[in-house]
Amino acid sequence: MNGIENVHIKNSVIDNSRATSSIVHLKGNNHVIENCVVFNSGKVKLSANAQEINLERFNPKWENTENFKVKNGSGLINAGTDQKNTGLINDD
Repeated sequence: MNGIENVHIKNSVIDNSRATSSIVHLKGNNHVIENCVVFNSGKVKLSANAQEINLERFNPKWENTENFKVKNGSGLINAGTDQKNTGLINDD
């Protein structure tokens, strides 16, 4: 087998990755992207039974892009499968 055998991308944000047409390519039964947001980016490619679960495309609404803290009213707030914010977790 070539590549990574087990992949689970979860509660993540992919933003502003326009330089490539395919930002993620998952291939195989053990490759999953779950509960993620893709904005202003290329496509997520799936093949050979890879899974996409609750993949959304919307503006994450950052307060700023230095620390990627979400603005009030963002769809990322408490949207993780663990009821925390999707993406980076800021404790401040």
